[in-house]
Amino acid sequence: MFKQEESRSVKFVSFPINASAADSANASKVIANALEGFKTTEDSKIESYLRVSESDTQFDSTYQTKEQVTSAYVKDTLFKLPVGSVVGPYNEAGAYKVARILSRKTISDSIQIRDMVIQGAAEVAKKRADSLIAAIRGGSAFDTLAKKFSAVPEAKTKGGNSRYVKPGDLNAMAPQINYAAFYKYGNGDLFKVELPNGVVYIGQITNAGGSKEAVKVAYLTKNINPSEATVNGIYAQAQDFLTANPTLKASKLMHLPKVLKYAKVKT
Repeated sequence: MFKQEESRSVKFVSFPINASAADSANASKVIANALEGFKTTEDSKIESYLRVSESDTQFDSTYQTKEQVTSAYVKDTLFKLPVGSVVGPYNEAGAYKVARILSRKTISDSIQIRDMVIQGAAEVAKKRADSLIAAIRGGSAFDTLAKKFSAVPEAKTKGGNSRYVKPGDLNAMAPQINYAAFYKYGNGDLFKVELPNGVVYIGQITNAGGSKEAVKVAYLTKNINPSEATVNGIYAQAQDFLTANPTLKASKLMHLPKVLKYAKVKT
């Protein structure tokens, strides 16, 4: 009547695989070797340079406000130093990093935008988008054209789907659209963004909200990861322990914290 489920009491030893001082020095050396090129490469070629340098942080062309900058180390500095300045190298979150200020500008906190998406063969979609933009500039109603020609259901039913968005919200559609709406065009602008596979986005900013200073930054980064030699060394420690302690009785688990320098005992 009072059966119990089987249970086990388990004690185990873990050997954390952490980067060594040599691994940290190697990551620092990689940054040092790439630093001069990172400082002097033209802004237009910085993305390519980061790729060739095998930076662990990909280039992000968007602008960020101070609230959006996640690094406490450079959050204030990026908004004080002049454009072109280089910050670092510095060690943060398990990586060596260098930040280069590419540009600074004022952007809107939010915008009201209406849009439509044109699809078809590449040249056909482009020509149709150009014709629609010309028609809107000539006095045709944006919402009427959106209902007739847009491939997006919301634009068809809501006549351009006018709405308020914040920086980053339009990335779900395409990063190029978000970039154009917040960093390239301004209040009242009518614009298009050509996307792959015969897709053309047409947007119009009908209202721009408050403004904040934002910065575009390139980061050269090298993560401090355990090397193969470090990993093999720790595995060797674990194997040595296993060989010396094949049974519970031989291992004397309760005394392990005093015996092992690198292992952790958990119950």
